[in-house]
Amino acid sequence: MGLTRFGSPTEAAATGDMVNFGWMEQIERCLELEAEKQPEALRLMTHPAVRFLTALTMVLVVGPIERFASRRKVTNYPEA
Repeated sequence: MGLTRFGSPTEAAATGDMVNFGWMEQIERCLELEAEKQPEALRLMTHPAVRFLTALTMVLVVGPIERFASRRKVTNYPEA
């Protein structure tokens, strides 16, 4: 992935050394920071298989789960 002395984009961002990372890592870091601002995304990320991109997508695309009448409606979205 072309990492510098840091093991991950998160470590590089924490030190302010984003210059050494490619554009993809910078975008991933921005999305990760955005997910951390969303309480619903943070809750989804407590599941072991859900990382920031999946959680953020779910929150922004599906929206509030309460708007669905049943679990079946959620799983059939966007046809619900």
